[in-house]
Amino acid sequence: MAAVLKTAGLTRDALVEATAASTRPGFDAAAFSSRTAVSDASALGPVIDAVLAANPQQVETYRGGKEGVLASSSGRS
Repeated sequence: MAAVLKTAGLTRDALVEATAASTRPGFDAAAFSSRTAVSDASALGPVIDAVLAANPQQVETYRGGKEGVLASSSGRS
């Protein structure tokens, strides 16, 4: 199953979660199938633009020299 999900382009987190969930009764892979990685730079541009536009304060903080804002903006600390 992991090989099939991996070839579908799932993110690593989605793959790990799907693998763990697959042992539960009623497992449905469709819940994980939309969590794919994007590797096409032309597809990433609009997404990045939207994220930056939605977070003007964090962008300004970053431009002011506080790179630590990236960790909090990405959901990682």
